[in-house]
Amino acid sequence: MKSTSLLGSTLQLTAVSLLSQLLYFLYQVALSRMVGTEVLGLIHMVMPVYYTFLSFLTSGFALAVCKLSSEYQSKNNHQALGQVVSHTTQLFSCGFLLFGLLLLLGYRVFAEQYFQQAPPLLFLLAVPMLLFFTAQEIFNKHYFYGTNSVHIPAVIQITEQLIRMAAVLLLLLIFPQTSPLDAVLLILLGMLVSEIYSSLHLTYLRKQQPVTLPFPLSAGQNAGHMNRNILRIALPVSLTTFFCQSISTLNAVIIPNLLVRSGLEQTAALQRYGILFGMTLPLLMVPFSLINALSIVLLPYLSRCRVLQQWKQILSTLRGSFLAILLFVAPATLGIAAFGTPLGLLCYGQPEVGAYILPLAVGVILSAFEVVLETALNAYNRQTANACITLFATLLQVYVTLAYTISLGLRAYVTGFVLASVFGCLLRTLLLWRLLMNSTVIAGRKATASTLRTTPSTGSETHTPLPPQ
Repeated sequence: MKSTSLLGSTLQLTAVSLLSQLLYFLYQVALSRMVGTEVLGLIHMVMPVYYTFLSFLTSGFALAVCKLSSEYQSKNNHQALGQVVSHTTQLFSCGFLLFGLLLLLGYRVFAEQYFQQAPPLLFLLAVPMLLFFTAQEIFNKHYFYGTNSVHIPAVIQITEQLIRMAAVLLLLLIFPQTSPLDAVLLILLGMLVSEIYSSLHLTYLRKQQPVTLPFPLSAGQNAGHMNRNILRIALPVSLTTFFCQSISTLNAVIIPNLLVRSGLEQTAALQRYGILFGMTLPLLMVPFSLINALSIVLLPYLSRCRVLQQWKQILSTLRGSFLAILLFVAPATLGIAAFGTPLGLLCYGQPEVGAYILPLAVGVILSAFEVVLETALNAYNRQTANACITLFATLLQVYVTLAYTISLGLRAYVTGFVLASVFGCLLRTLLLWRLLMNSTVIAGRKATASTLRTTPSTGSETHTPLPPQ
């Protein structure tokens, strides 16, 4: 992939992300008018639990599919390239069965807490099927990301979202709902229809991809070895994702209680928490669409360069990524921070949005650098190191929040967030710098050795003259 192709893929995914957010906003508006706020509230209580399990079960495997498909394509190992999604699905199925068992055992307790009634059998079938087909969609998407076919999942993502909107709204119009649970079930079924479409369509397109290049076909990879490679990449990422989401849930419970202990009333504490996490941070994260898109295309690109030992290309790509953050993400984030109070009034009717927005903007910019560094380390097979750094940085944020919220209020979380971002950036920079220097030194030694082997000998040899003809 050329640098222009890398930029084009990034811009394409950024545009798709922004269009997807617009469609989601329109979908939420239409849904709120059809089912009301009570059903929306139930959906927003159910879906975070669902997405927690989905992220835990798929995030690591998705990264493994993207990285390994890129490496197998670079090595022209077409047999392994054709098997990576199927092997990943087999490993995912083990965790999926555990999720189904957990749902079967705990659904009554969950339903009594949120729905005040037992859900129908169709609900128990819809949730696992939704998770399974969504996982298939994710794995196939990351296969295309890894093989530099970004346009395919980009188009499918938009069409899938349009089908979801149409399916959900049609089901709500056609079938009457006697309770909020009926509406939730119809929404889940509409989502299931769209996920079945996208997963099957992507699977079909993946199987139609040509697997022969103008190179000889490499030998396939042993199934056990491939499974070990997938798990080596997936497990640290999945466990880190689960840990971070658990900490996010913990913040949602602990921070309002600590604010109450600091002297605020319950209502005021919830309002301040909601403004910070529901308004200020989402506003600052708008420019992050570029970074999310960049990380998707950067991982397979750097993995391919590492396999082909294109060290100069890796360095120039990382410089370009950091420059993009400095030229686009940082000014946009700081611009939002500079107009935090007016934007808060315009978007939410809340001037308090600008209360902590400037230090948070610094943390968000550092997080953008951190995403690029983390992606580069993943390309160098440093998933465990990434997981450890994330663990320590998150624990630092939690410690500062727990220790100082009573005395400092929400400034404690903001301080912890910035410190954790600085800590993560610093450690990842040092680790990546060491890896890049080692790679450069090794490449230089190999080049020197190759030059010495190919240089003709001169000087000391004596040559026997040829006899005259």
